[in-house]
Formats: sequence, C-alpha cells, structure tokens
Amino acid sequence: MNATALVPTPEPATDTPRLDSTLRSSIPANDPAPLSRPAVLRPIARAIHERRVCVIRYASEPGGAPSTRAVEPLAVISTRGALGLLAWCRLRHDLRTFRVDRIRSISLAAEFFDDHPGLALERFIQHRRRDLP
Repeated sequence: MNATALVPTPEPATDTPRLDSTLRSSIPANDPAPLSRPAVLRPIARAIHERRVCVIRYASEPGGAPSTRAVEPLAVISTRGALGLLAWCRLRHDLRTFRVDRIRSISLAAEFFDDHPGLALERFIQHRRRDLP
C-alpha cells in the first residue's frame, strides 16, 4: 500500500481547466461525494502552489462537530481510497493529515508561509499513510 502524492501545480487563473481536470482525475472512483471535492481541492491546490495559509473547518470524526484550524498545506495524498491533506497544523504545531471528505469549509488567508527546517515530507508520508482508512 503506497501513498501517492497529488500536488497540482497550477498556473494562475488561466490554467483553471487543467487544474479542474487534474482534480477530477485525483478523486478516487469510490468517493461518496465526488462533486463536492473540487470545491475543497481547488483552493487547496491554489494554496499549495502559492504557499498560502488556509483556514479550515474540520470534523475529526464522521458527523462530529468541526473545529477551526489554520494550516499550511503541503500536499494532497491518496491512500486506501481516501484523499488526505498533509499540512502543518498551527494549532497542534505538528504535521497532520486531514481527510478531505471531512473538511467542511476552507478559505485562503492573505498570509504566506515558509519551509519548516528539518521537515521531511517523504518520511512523513511513509509514516502516516496508515492513518487514512
């Protein structure tokens, strides 16, 4: 079972059709709500490309009450049929995986972020790939 990183790198607004195609092709066939994913993935892809902080409302449990998190999105991964956002969580001061289907809303902040020294994204993907059911 390998996690696959899906990091769209869109050009500015003129590349919307290519970005939409990339997002559609990255949605697993068994996604229960495929039409809602581009509404979440499009701003995530833009934030990854522009290195912008996102504010998400996220339910850590299915049907649970969402919490608000400021995150620095790094990658979107697909593993075991679920999409996950790998991001630096400012609340927890740690890398976290957020299931895309549990992100209730997302907005891009005006703030940009820099790399975190010593962060090894590939090692994190290998370690955390079991976290997505």
